[in-house]
Amino acid sequence: RGSRALRFIAENSHRRIEVKDVVTAAATNRRGLERKFRDSLGRTIAGEITRLRLERAKRRMAETDVPMKDIAIDAGFRNADHFYKVFLRMEGVPPSVHRLKDR
Repeated sequence: RGSRALRFIAENSHRRIEVKDVVTAAATNRRGLERKFRDSLGRTIAGEITRLRLERAKRRMAETDVPMKDIAIDAGFRNADHFYKVFLRMEGVPPSVHRLKDR
């Protein structure tokens, strides 16, 4: 079930999925799946969704000149402001600074 959940996240993290969608796709209960994620990955289901969204966004920033708001939406964030806040919190720098570093 954990691998089914990870596969679902990997295939859908760019969409507006939530933890409940992952639980449904894995056909299990949330508490057990959260425990499995913490034990094996050291993060929550939501944390894994965010991690993959950020990785997708960072790849797009490095490979394209697409505006940040488009990258944010493409990566699955609800808007550019949310993307900015999450990126800053997780990476320690704003997305624009990260993009400059990758150039």
